[in-house]
Amino acid sequence: MMMTKKLLVNIFLTISTVFLHPYSISGETSKNQNINSESPKVPPQSTDTKRTIVINFSGNVSSESVALLMQNISVWMLSGYKDFLLLINSNGGDLDSSIAAYNYLSSLPVTIRTHNLSVVKSAAIYIYCAGSNRTASPNSIFLVHNGTANYSDGQTIGELNGTNQWYKLALISGHKIFSICAGITEKQSRNIFYSESVFSATEAKNVGFVNEVGNVKIDSNAIFSNYDAFKK
Repeated sequence: MMMTKKLLVNIFLTISTVFLHPYSISGETSKNQNINSESPKVPPQSTDTKRTIVINFSGNVSSESVALLMQNISVWMLSGYKDFLLLINSNGGDLDSSIAAYNYLSSLPVTIRTHNLSVVKSAAIYIYCAGSNRTASPNSIFLVHNGTANYSDGQTIGELNGTNQWYKLALISGHKIFSICAGITEKQSRNIFYSESVFSATEAKNVGFVNEVGNVKIDSNAIFSNYDAFKK
């Protein structure tokens, strides 16, 4: 529960005090422009909001990284853009944050596609499943498992019971998300998670949670949002 409260605080602060904005690289970018310069404080202006926004999510899943990802997509969406391609390379991380990302991204009135560039492990699978169309590079891999609960020294019996109950409910939520993602039953989903399953891209496609295996396809006029610009 502590991580959930922290995530909510981060989302409130980032969205209510939007003073950063994704730095964009597009076909309109000057050849001499320094892509490491400070992020602009206003949205990149374009009359063609049908262009795809490409976001690179490379790193661990945490309350901070998920809050920043939400902000990144939100500011582009509020500027009129409706098509997003999320490139994922993640070893996983915080379960609460990943499920929050899934719930948020899958509820947006935009198109979000996800692509596994190299690895999608553990909690990162839920962010991957938020895509309405999910693709994977030919040599990418997936790890699907239950993960672990975090216990602190000195916890009371009541606190231990609370952690156990939270973990149980989180797993149930995760199994449901994956069953929807793969188009399988919740029982099949549970079996996959408890088996600590590792899949190649082709195997993942056969299970059902990958729609297509192949190199990532990016439109020539796509806008690349610099996710790193949000990191403090």
